[in-house]
Order: sequence, then structure tokens, then C-alpha cells
Amino acid sequence: GMYKMDRLDWAGAERARRRAIDANPGYATAHHWCSLILGYQGRIEEARREIELAQSLDPLSLIVVTSVAWPDFYQRNYERALKQLDRVRKLDPDFPVLHLADGFICDAMGRFDEAAKSYRRLQSINPRPWFWLLVARCEYMSGHMDQMIDALERWCEASAAPIASSEFRSAFTKGGKEGLTSRIGELLGVPCPETHSSAAGMATLFMSMGDHDRAFAWLEAGTDPLTPMVRVLAVDPVWDPL
Repeated sequence: GMYKMDRLDWAGAERARRRAIDANPGYATAHHWCSLILGYQGRIEEARREIELAQSLDPLSLIVVTSVAWPDFYQRNYERALKQLDRVRKLDPDFPVLHLADGFICDAMGRFDEAAKSYRRLQSINPRPWFWLLVARCEYMSGHMDQMIDALERWCEASAAPIASSEFRSAFTKGGKEGLTSRIGELLGVPCPETHSSAAGMATLFMSMGDHDRAFAWLEAGTDPLTPMVRVLAVDPVWDPL
């Protein structure tokens, strides 16, 4: 089932999960993954029923309790989704997926400073190059250009991007925000193979800068289905501008 889900084969993944549930109706993980598969397809109420059942079967599972927030998030019930995450904070405030969910929700609400803080915390706990691009997006939206440049420099280092990180600060010094935005387009507008694992994060960055053509170019050129942001393309509010 996970193999099929990672290839965005929703129907095949759902069939596999249903077989697992039929074999063991009390298996919380099967209900959890079934909820995710349904949610990615926009079948929100079905997803909610499955994840609530999973939580009743395993109320101390951090990933299950966190995932109860996703149906509300997809329906834009942000305050209710955040309230659900409070339960996870009490169980383990350092749980990585908690900070990912917290960042996504605050990001969608336009609370970019809080979202950037959550993404930075996530990066410190479970490092991934593309998390720095989420930070960069939020700092850009907040108008914090120095912090955005710092995040881009860190992404260059973490992803082994064939770009001198000093390019960004130099462009900002010479041309301000417009100069920086233009230089980012010149340097990163064409996806490069070394950074394909960051495709979804880079797409959000260009989308934030209003460059939808380059956002789509990144999504089409190197998107990895294993990236959580790709699985939720149809339902995550962050993608609404596209």
C-alpha cells in the first residue's frame, strides 16, 4: 500500500489498506494510512472518520494524534487544527511532524513569523534541505529579507546546489528586494538535477514571489512523490495560488 501511495496510485493504495483493515480491523496504522490516502484525494469526511477511529484504537500514537489535524487543515478550519496539535505538544513537544503541521497551518493562516519558527525547529530536529526553502518563503512573505537570504544560503549548503551562496546577499546589496528576486530567478529558475529533491519547496518559493511559470517548471521537472507537499497538491491551502 505504501509503495503504491508513494507513486500516487491512490486507488491501488486504498485497496491495499482496505485489505489490511479487513484482516485486522483493530490495526490503528492501517486506519491512519487509509485516512491519509483519502485526504490526499479530497475525501475529507471519510478521512476524518478513519483517523478518528485510528486515534480511538491508539490514543498515544504521536503520528496518529497529529494526523487528526489534517482533515480540518484541508477544510481550512485552521484554529480547530491548531487546537488538535495542542494534544501532541503535551505528549512530545519535539515530535518532528508536529512542527511540520504547525508550520503548514500557520503558513496557510498568513502567520509567517510563527510558520518560519516552526520550520526552523523542524530543520533542527530532522534536517532536510527543502525545509530551508519553506523558511525562505515565510521570511520573504514577512519582508525579512536578511533571514530569507540566510535560509537560501543554508539551503545551498545542505543541498549541494551548484550556486555560490554569496550570490544572494550580493544581489540584495546591489538591487534590494527586486534585485534579489530577479537574481533568484536567474540562478534557480531552471531546475537543476542536484536539487530535484527540493522541487516542491522551490515551487512554493517562486509561487510566493509571483512567478507561477517557474513554480510549475520546478513541479514538473523534479517533483519527488515521497515529499509530503507533493502528495497534498490537490488539497493543501499553500498551493491555492496555483
